[in-house]
Amino acid sequence: MKQEFGATMIRMYIPESYNTELWENVIEAAILNNMGVVLQVAFPISGNDLSLEAVLESTLFQVLSNSRYSAIAPYVIFAAEYLNEPVGDCDKCAAGSNGNPSEPASLANLTEGLNNFRTQMHKHGIPVGISEDWDRPGLMSGPVGADGLGVGLGVVGAALEPLLDFVHAHDMAYYHNIAVADAWNYTANQVLWYKKYLPQLPLIISEVSVADYTLFWKTVDANCAFMKEHNVAWFIHSWREEGTLDMLQYDGTLAIPNWKPKKWC
Repeated sequence: MKQEFGATMIRMYIPESYNTELWENVIEAAILNNMGVVLQVAFPISGNDLSLEAVLESTLFQVLSNSRYSAIAPYVIFAAEYLNEPVGDCDKCAAGSNGNPSEPASLANLTEGLNNFRTQMHKHGIPVGISEDWDRPGLMSGPVGADGLGVGLGVVGAALEPLLDFVHAHDMAYYHNIAVADAWNYTANQVLWYKKYLPQLPLIISEVSVADYTLFWKTVDANCAFMKEHNVAWFIHSWREEGTLDMLQYDGTLAIPNWKPKKWC
C-alpha cells in the first residue's frame, strides 16, 4: 500500500490470529515501514465464538502494558476500533446479545464493552471508536427524513455517541444500491450528515464500497477541496478475492494502476 498508493497508515480488519505475537508483528511492521496503524478487535464475520473477541482484547492489552513495544506502541497505533462492523445492527454486537442491538440488555452489553475497551486504551493515550455505516435508520440514525437519510441519531447511535473519540464512517454506496455515477453525491451527503449530527467528533471515512474504483476515487480526488473544507480524512479500503470489489486483481494488477491519491489540495 505504501509503494503503490503512497499510504502512510494502514487499517487492520479481522486479523484471525489470537495471540500477542499478532500485535507485536503489526507494530514492528509499522515501525519498519514508517506507518501508523488503526487496529480493530474484530472477530471473523463467519460467526466464530464471541469469546475470541475477548482474546483479541486481552492480548492487545498485554502488548500495550508489558512487551518490548509498550513504550512506542502509542506513537504507532493511531486509533483502535471496537468490534466488527456493522456494530449497530449485528446479532453478535456484544457478548450476551439476543440478536436485537436496540433491546436494552443487548445495548447495555454493547455500551459496557465499548466503555471498558476505551478505558483500557485511554491508559495508553490511544483513542477509540467503532467502524460503522451510520446510514441505518432506526438503529444508528433516526427515522428517514425527506432527503432519504435518518434524522438525528437512532437508539443505538445515541447510546454509542458519548463513548466515541472519533467517527470512522463507512459510506457504503454499493450496499445501499447507489449507482457508481451517484456514489460521490451519496458520500458527500453522508459527510454533511456526520457534520450535522456528530459535529464534535473527528471524521474519517474508513471504508467505501463502489463497483468502479477508478471513477470513484478519481472523483474523490477532484473534490479534495470539499473534503478539506469539512476536515475529513479518508482511507482507500481495498478488497481481494471479492470479485466486483477487488482492488488487487487475480493477475496481480491493480484496479487503479499508476495512481496515488491526493494528500492535500
